Amino acid sequence: MLQLARRAHSQTLLGRSFSSQSESVRLAPAARSLLLRSNLALDSVVGTGKHGIVLKSDVLQFIAKGGSSSPKKDVAVKSQQATTPKTQAAGTNAAFEEIPNSTIRKIIAQRLTQSKSTIPHGYMTKTIRIDRLLSLRASINQGGKVKVSVNDFIIKASALALMSVPEVNSFWDVKKEEVTHYGHQADISVAVATDKGLITPIVKSAQYKPLPDISTEIQELAKRARENKLKPEEFQGGSFSVSNLGMFGINSFSAVINPPQGAILAIGGAIKVPSFNDINGDMMVGQEMTVTLSFDCRAIIEDDAAKFLDTFGSFLTNPHSLL
Repeated sequence: MLQLARRAHSQTLLGRSFSSQSESVRLAPAARSLLLRSNLALDSVVGTGKHGIVLKSDVLQFIAKGGSSSPKKDVAVKSQQATTPKTQAAGTNAAFEEIPNSTIRKIIAQRLTQSKSTIPHGYMTKTIRIDRLLSLRASINQGGKVKVSVNDFIIKASALALMSVPEVNSFWDVKKEEVTHYGHQADISVAVATDKGLITPIVKSAQYKPLPDISTEIQELAKRARENKLKPEEFQGGSFSVSNLGMFGINSFSAVINPPQGAILAIGGAIKVPSFNDINGDMMVGQEMTVTLSFDCRAIIEDDAAKFLDTFGSFLTNPHSLL
């Protein structure tokens, strides 16, 4: 009796995929799942398992031999197929959708591969207090015609820091390895996400531009970038890049250098932290932002990268210096 009970229990586990479509067809759970994913009728495969149970290997062999699909009565699967168009790879059980890559995405892939495979990346991270920056921004936006963002402060601070530490405003010449190029102006490439991929319009000579002008220019460049209306000279070149993901709730990340540039600054979002008032020592809540500099170790040494981050941080913690 015990052996009969165990056999019945085993058959129940293996055959629990019985459906109203075909009570006579016994399916192992993995086989039934594979049939449903492959858009095959539950009774389309002959089982080779014990007591005629259809195994997963039977289904895979059936598909490999070119087994054809037939209509199923599984309403849930039909509903999923109606809402999610997919392409099934021949001879496999993988369903996927093929979307042609845009020219921009192809260029991005090529340049990222070039960057990570040929440029020795170095990384440095710094945490910066931005309480005063946020307070100054609120004051400017309250009375100003043009609203400035935290990113506008970041671009201005980056430009001035590059002028203070020009060694970071440089790139390694791959054709003339005995030469490193140093820029005389801060042309900041700003990463903008579009539906076709990431593009980096350039704020040229950013060290000379007031914050409202930087804000207006970035908004216009970003708008035309998403409309695919940028001129080549507006997004090709640049001496330094800024990528800000703070608005997406990202605390910190490391960005890939945009060749032939020598460095890129990755900006995380502001987070609240406990701190003490400098005057009376009372406990208060402050805000910090984490930034990570990715730099080409061939052109930029660690000391210069550290000096740049220190200078950049000083501008943000004393934001009136950016006006």
